[in-house]
Amino acid sequence: MTRAWSVAAVVVAAWLCVSGAGAARAQVRPSGAADAVFLAGEGVVGGALTVDLWAPVGALLRIGGVLGVGGLTSDDDARSRIFMPAGASVSLVIGAERRPFFELRVRGGLWGGATNQGLAASGWLAGGAYFGYALGPNVAIGAGVSAWWLAGHGGILAVAPGITASWQPLED
Repeated sequence: MTRAWSVAAVVVAAWLCVSGAGAARAQVRPSGAADAVFLAGEGVVGGALTVDLWAPVGALLRIGGVLGVGGLTSDDDARSRIFMPAGASVSLVIGAERRPFFELRVRGGLWGGATNQGLAASGWLAGGAYFGYALGPNVAIGAGVSAWWLAGHGGILAVAPGITASWQPLED
């Protein structure tokens, strides 16, 4: 199992490097989002902050990476942790040109951090839906809910309601 996650981490890192090199050649202007979520699952509560950075692919799709920090507490020592999720991020924005819009996000990769047993790492996956409101042509705020899965060390599945602020590049 550890070898599979190592291979996955290498593939994600290589993809991010290659997509970054392609973005630099094409002069793609990145867009992104910053989120704050409350995490609640069976026997765990906590929260996380994440930042996504995307390169637009057409009018609706954005592909990039995500980095964050979070913490969970539980009566079960194996499930309490401070963690940093990192990985790939994909966003599909429906109706981005309108003030109210809808967005779907999927993220996945690895998390590393500390549990009560010491340093730990494993896989991470999250997916959710957000409703947003454009404050202007380049900045929006929103609220939504996602589901988070943190593998390993007592595995955690949590519901994550949260808020988001997103931006897109200025037009020439």
